[in-house]
Amino acid sequence: MAKKKTFARVIACLFARYAAACGLDPIVDPARATSALQTVFAYNVMGFGRGRRGAVNGMRPTSGKADTSSMQSREVWTGTTYAVAAAMLQEWGRGADAADAATEGGGGGGGGGGGGTVPAGASGVSLWDAAFMTVRGLWLSGWNELGYWYATPEAWELKGNYRSLGYMRPLSVWAMQFAIDKQGLLAKRAAAAKASIAANVSKSRAAAAAAADQEDEDAEVKAAEAAAAAEVAAAEKAAAEED
Repeated sequence: MAKKKTFARVIACLFARYAAACGLDPIVDPARATSALQTVFAYNVMGFGRGRRGAVNGMRPTSGKADTSSMQSREVWTGTTYAVAAAMLQEWGRGADAADAATEGGGGGGGGGGGGTVPAGASGVSLWDAAFMTVRGLWLSGWNELGYWYATPEAWELKGNYRSLGYMRPLSVWAMQFAIDKQGLLAKRAAAAKASIAANVSKSRAAAAAAADQEDEDAEVKAAEAAAAAEVAAAEKAAAEED
């Protein structure tokens, strides 16, 4: 029997994005969609070219290396990378909605009306941040390091070898703006930040109150010890005078 191969494929994350963009019900479990996008970010983005190239199409998680079995699998497709970033934004927005619903239903903290917080993935990076870190790689490569500028190609490899200059698919960068506008993500982002700040302030106040209570307890203990020591000293003095 042939040994089963494991790949992390960028394109596998896009079908759920198209459904969400069309306003359809989720075609996969949102938790699985988020997990897939976090996996792509960890391996195909940050594990390829130190996060400075975009999302490589194929990655072998078991070895941490790009899949070089074909030309397409070892390439970064600029348009597909923008589409994956848009999918990250959409799923982040869905997570924000779920957090809000849990908050309003009493299942979460942070206040209602956009006050829920969106958890980060195993990488410790939220999908909002992952989206912009992903496209930052395209910018670093296309504009800073490889010099493609206004002739963004369809694809490039790790070393910068490109295919099809002046391609149209990179216009999918507008899918990110579409996701932001359609789901009102800037307002959700602001609400999530506000909730996070409020939670941190609440924790700080609780810690300060606990520290103050501890200081009061310590002061009471010291006062009791001083009183006991005074009583012992008085008793010893009285015993000495009797002698």
